[in-house]
Amino acid sequence: MMLKGAAFFIFSALLLPLFFRPFLAFSLSMSASLTDLPKNAQMERKALRNILAAYDNEPRNPSNNRVEVAKIISSLKNASINTYNFLLWHAPKTDYEDFISFLEAAYSAGIYVWADITPPSEPPHAEPHGMDYVAWAKDFANLSLRYPNFVAFTIDDFDGNLGFFTPQYVREMREAYQAINPTLAFIPTVYGGEQISTFPRFKDFIDAYGEYIDGILVPYIDLDSTENLPRVLSSAREALGDKILVAFIYAAPTSWHSSWPTIEYLAKALTISYLYADGVMAYLLPLTPEQSHYEEYLLAQKIFRILSQRQDDLKWLAESLEVVFDVYDAKIRDLEIFVSKLQSMFYIMVVYSVLVTTITIISIGKILRSARCKRTNI
Repeated sequence: MMLKGAAFFIFSALLLPLFFRPFLAFSLSMSASLTDLPKNAQMERKALRNILAAYDNEPRNPSNNRVEVAKIISSLKNASINTYNFLLWHAPKTDYEDFISFLEAAYSAGIYVWADITPPSEPPHAEPHGMDYVAWAKDFANLSLRYPNFVAFTIDDFDGNLGFFTPQYVREMREAYQAINPTLAFIPTVYGGEQISTFPRFKDFIDAYGEYIDGILVPYIDLDSTENLPRVLSSAREALGDKILVAFIYAAPTSWHSSWPTIEYLAKALTISYLYADGVMAYLLPLTPEQSHYEEYLLAQKIFRILSQRQDDLKWLAESLEVVFDVYDAKIRDLEIFVSKLQSMFYIMVVYSVLVTTITIISIGKILRSARCKRTNI
């Protein structure tokens, strides 16, 4: 079974680039434009491009429910995960303190950090600011000055709470944190009307909120198929322009999908997301062997190690994929020829079968008529 899964992943990973040539041209042009930016802006862009991230699912000490920071750092480093999105929610009274401890450890380990706070629709709300999101924005900005690896914050299910997060309120948030640290990014979690019909489509959302955000984190909600993933991400990219786009891939069951995604699905989703977006974030990826479905971590470890190698050298990535294109273009042509031959053989067999059947029916008819004539003569 493991060999079958490995073979499937290798084939998928090699075949997927056949569909991504337009992305490669965009990536190369983006790489060229980065060299024209001031040095501090380049550093900010680097932290928010080529993102290989994990979200939540932190191991906790069972005796006091405190986050086991050292275990998280070790797991992230061993899997080439360069960014971690820390959810302040599970333990509302102590998560903020654990978040500070994690920031310190992640800074020493060279890991970028996001903070995730929940919207009004998702209690409980962590201390010290609860549902005062302007206060959270100011607090995060001050922390980002102390810890330069703290690069972004998000609010979960943002486009499901637009009645609370009006453009005016979000502008107030942005003005508050940018007055302290303008390089901190606000990247709300946005599903988009392309996936949930009652939500604004990406373009309409950006028209209303674009000047107050730095990008969006897009959860992909189909845990059974990656067929629509390129379409969803392409639609988001078109709406965003050069703002940050991060794909959010579920590695665990959700409220609308009770079963775990397959390993094959996860491999394809992570790979597609990395090629179409500025990065990919895995939702509830297991981080320790004690957690359920740890094989997902082992898969992400393999994929992220490959993607992290020379990830800033998009020319190298494009040239590598072009080799794959050439190989598979030839193989596909051979397959098309083979299929054409099979079709011809099938048509010949059909015609042959019809002829044989017709001749057989005629022969049987003659035999039956002959038999009737003999009975009549008798």
